[in-house]
Amino acid sequence: MAIDKKPIQDLPVKHFGDKHFSSEFNTVRNSLLDIIDGINAVPAMIESDFKGILSPSDPAPTEDGTYKPSVSSADPGTNYPNAGNLKSMNGYDTLFYKKGSVWTKSETKMPEVDVDGVVEASNPNAVSGGTVYDRYKNLINLGSTNVPFTLAAGGLNTTTGVPNTSVNWLRTLPVTCDPSTAYSVEGYSMDSNSINMRVFFYNGSTFLSYLPSGSATTFPFTTPATCNNFMVQVASGTDVGLSPSTSPYNSSLKIIKGSASGDYLKAEKLFGTISTPQIQKIETAKDYENVYFGGEFKFTAQVGVEEYKKTAMLASSGVNHLNFAATNENNISVISAKIDSIASNGSIRLGFGDTDSCFQLIKTAASSSIFDVYLMSRYGVTSIGSAAIGSAKTLVAGDVLTLFRSGLNFIIYINGVFSGSYNAASQGTLNGNMKGVIGFRDNVQYWKAANIQYKKRKAPYLHISVDDSINVFRELSINNPASIFDNARLAIYKEMHDKYGACFSLFAFYQNSSNTFNLSQMPATWKAEFIANSHWLKIGFHGVDSTTDYTTISLTDGVEHYTRIINEINRFAGYSTIDNMPRFSNFKGSKTLHAELKKYGLVGALTADDTRTDDSGLTTAEQTAIRNADDYYNYEIGFYYARTSPRLDAVNATAVVTMLKNENNSYNTKMYSKCSITRAENLQQKAKK
Repeated sequence: MAIDKKPIQDLPVKHFGDKHFSSEFNTVRNSLLDIIDGINAVPAMIESDFKGILSPSDPAPTEDGTYKPSVSSADPGTNYPNAGNLKSMNGYDTLFYKKGSVWTKSETKMPEVDVDGVVEASNPNAVSGGTVYDRYKNLINLGSTNVPFTLAAGGLNTTTGVPNTSVNWLRTLPVTCDPSTAYSVEGYSMDSNSINMRVFFYNGSTFLSYLPSGSATTFPFTTPATCNNFMVQVASGTDVGLSPSTSPYNSSLKIIKGSASGDYLKAEKLFGTISTPQIQKIETAKDYENVYFGGEFKFTAQVGVEEYKKTAMLASSGVNHLNFAATNENNISVISAKIDSIASNGSIRLGFGDTDSCFQLIKTAASSSIFDVYLMSRYGVTSIGSAAIGSAKTLVAGDVLTLFRSGLNFIIYINGVFSGSYNAASQGTLNGNMKGVIGFRDNVQYWKAANIQYKKRKAPYLHISVDDSINVFRELSINNPASIFDNARLAIYKEMHDKYGACFSLFAFYQNSSNTFNLSQMPATWKAEFIANSHWLKIGFHGVDSTTDYTTISLTDGVEHYTRIINEINRFAGYSTIDNMPRFSNFKGSKTLHAELKKYGLVGALTADDTRTDDSGLTTAEQTAIRNADDYYNYEIGFYYARTSPRLDAVNATAVVTMLKNENNSYNTKMYSKCSITRAENLQQKAKK
């Protein structure tokens, strides 16, 4: 915020009284005004001449200009000895500016938007018109609620609906319900035979009918017209109903009452706190020493903590495969372990689930080119497939295995190098838990895991991006509105943000197709307004024009194109408005270019929504990995790839709802949706109809 000079300017120049006093007073007054001018000029100086990202351990820069600190922490902040001991705090957009031997800091507190679930009534006369509103208004159903239930032992007869008392079956007691109403069951199945879940409908005690779940991971159904209660047959397996009151299904199973129209996404799928509109990255790994390590994992009787950050079998057991250590935290996205020692006939095992049931990917120490994939639970062990990793690999002490989970798509890395992937979506979601798992077989010599790390994702998000947005800036330049939201396109985005908390990225070419306008012609008139809305409205690189191929471009030209566009965005909209995970034109690109552009702030790229072969520089195996789910991280270059889906510009409002429902109904894509509108003109044209 600029310092107001007016109180000092309003002090009159002294021409009276003691001559010495008058001279001193006027000198001090003028000096204060000069100092304020200098301070007020700092933000403008810092926003220009951006030189790149700076970490605390980097060599001290020698070139004058602006540097973005890469690491921040709570007050007083992370110290940068290479930048005059300036500090960077969490929650602030901070820039360091070097001029000679002097370092200066600019920091602006970043806003946050808490989405409280309130949806305003439709206004068909709004700037965007009713069409855009109608497209999105039915996406949220605030009426969806969790339905309480009680578990009991026994299965249900499909002919009579009469329950038995076998402990090898688990069901609910009768659940009171409304007739002709939509419900769904989620978080079920400890095995791949999800047909074992069925819902049985009753009128009072009279059995009406039943419905099997099939192989879907979410089981939706609608109650019959005369139904007033139902029971759900949850699972079958040895002793699965032995102790219903302590069954893990009490916390993992959900029965949800929703809308019968089928046009809604449940509110709990969309609402949360939006702290940034950027694609969310995985949090910093949690790495624990021995004193904390034992408290972070749940161990079976045969598995426990050894020395510093290590775990292994503590004694032989009579049960093969069923010795696990699982993180206490749920929804783990990455689990990683280093081999401390491994028997010649042993195998390393990592996975996701918990100590009741889990998926494990198993690689033998001996030379082989596959991971065996198993579904393991207290009810048994089932081989469900294998994942090819290319060339054969013999495991030795020091090797590191990492699993990256996107839904139920497991991506495998050995020593940080992508090895392959396995999609377990057809197997169901176990008991709803996705903790990180380290597995051991019945052999003390089997293997010891060291330097265990795990990572979690941040909150689910819905990100909407609009390509080819150069004409938005041309319109602002020509029409010179008082506010950027007087522009018809930006008004639509703001209306959706205000009503739903939607976040947008505008990916822009440097110049338009007729070469009559480029970003250098965009005034900085609205810079403050762009910065004020940068928590939900971003601008990013798309390409210098629509014909440049960023797969084959030279490294020098690729860097020049990217920095040219980013510097213009910084000039007219501020650094905080820059989207550092954009979509390259036609999904072109290469890992060499991506790695080089990391020096200029790039952290990732959005990949294709289709099956094109030239996709963001990814190999065929990497494309398979990301298309089975949402995202993929390349540890070799430290770069994040997120799949674009769904694409909204070529469909009507009804189809948009269907597309988003399909994303939400897939366990592999329901958490992180990246909607795309490939041309800004398309959304405006639909709004005019």
